[in-house]
Amino acid sequence: MLIAPLLVITALAACGGGGGGGGTPDKVAAYTYDDFSGNAIDTTKWTVSKANLSDPDFFSESGGRINFQVTAGKASLVSTNRLPGPGFYSMQFSDFTSTNFEEAGSHRGAFVGLGLGTKNNYVRIIRCQNGHKDSITNVISYSEVFEANYLHGATSTSDGVQVYVHTTTVSSGQIGLYYDGTKVTFYYNPDPSADTGWKTIRTDNGDNGNVLQWDPHPEGNWSDPPSLFISGNDVSGTTSFKVDNLRYRPDPP
Repeated sequence: MLIAPLLVITALAACGGGGGGGGTPDKVAAYTYDDFSGNAIDTTKWTVSKANLSDPDFFSESGGRINFQVTAGKASLVSTNRLPGPGFYSMQFSDFTSTNFEEAGSHRGAFVGLGLGTKNNYVRIIRCQNGHKDSITNVISYSEVFEANYLHGATSTSDGVQVYVHTTTVSSGQIGLYYDGTKVTFYYNPDPSADTGWKTIRTDNGDNGNVLQWDPHPEGNWSDPPSLFISGNDVSGTTSFKVDNLRYRPDPP
């Protein structure tokens, strides 16, 4: 158990397994950290983190987007530059497709994710897909969610899954994290381009209740500002997506 009061409201969509700071000035308004307009990943901004060094490069860059595709694998892009610190970090994703049908609660779902923190102490918002295969008919049905989770001092998210919100099929959208210097709040938006329509994940797995927040500092090890990462994961099927515009602004929408 990581933080007992929060785990009381845990909802086990359980999509993810394992997760994932030149220099921008400290005082900055809104800016785009990367618009992915090049023909290759900018190694002055990102390093690629893979579970196995022998794995292929699941991330590539072309057409103004980051492209991700994996079959039974996972990887992250981790920021190398100093980030501006507290504020709202968000990204657009599009063309999410997945054949993953791992059961909800297995921690083996497929996802696109945006996170802050270190490998063993991070917070993350993901657009995730689990599934269920009927043992008689072999028909596969899918469960799609926006999910907030965190991890501290472990190698699995099994103790860190927090709260999720069911969604209809969303192949494109936005996900964001607001770090106020102490706590993190989780945001999602099914519209890939609108600056309205953002919602926060709440503790009752719905639109009511208290806004879910997570404080990394009692457990320590976050620098200020923390690292930023983009993750993709699928342990058994094939998942692909695109990412466009990783942005920062001082305040949430």
